[in-house]
Amino acid sequence: MKTKLLIAALTLTIGTLAIACPGGKHRVASTLNLTDEQRQKFEVVMTEKGESMQAAMAVVHGDTRVKLAEFLSEEQLQTLDERKNRHAGMRRHRDTSK
Repeated sequence: MKTKLLIAALTLTIGTLAIACPGGKHRVASTLNLTDEQRQKFEVVMTEKGESMQAAMAVVHGDTRVKLAEFLSEEQLQTLDERKNRHAGMRRHRDTSK
């Protein structure tokens, strides 16, 4: 039982690191000395995890905006959107500049 919990915790940690860091999943795969077959499977799992995390975050962001719209003015919401777009642009630039 403890081994299964440890494996689950390690998988979540590695998955988070792999998704959170640009090139992270490649570094993790390299650190684990995966075989070619394992590397392919690892890549599929991490890609699927990344896609599901992005979808979940989109829902969370949408829910948050709906709740904020209950008490923020239209101008405040627009300022928030502009700030979010600037931040996303900086992140895209950082990710593509490496």
